[in-house]
Amino acid sequence: MASLQQDKHLNASGRLPNVRLPTGKIAKIPGIPLDMDGRKPLIRMQPPEMGAQGRAVLAEAGFGAAEIEALVAQGVIVESGPAVQKRSACAQLS
Repeated sequence: MASLQQDKHLNASGRLPNVRLPTGKIAKIPGIPLDMDGRKPLIRMQPPEMGAQGRAVLAEAGFGAAEIEALVAQGVIVESGPAVQKRSACAQLS
């Protein structure tokens, strides 16, 4: 990946857009290698924090508010924030 990020042609053509990770770090990611109507697809949103959209995704999938609350209470889904980041860091150590 390091050599890809240094590629002068990809950088000059804008095919390695920057994204801001939830940690605040800026990273280059490979863009979609095609044009639509002569335009490159752009990044519309920055990556969300872990768990940031869990409730919305479940609601869109048809889960009711009580079902979602039960899943949160059981730890099946987690929500974003410092506690989630702490759990995530501990999980990486296991």
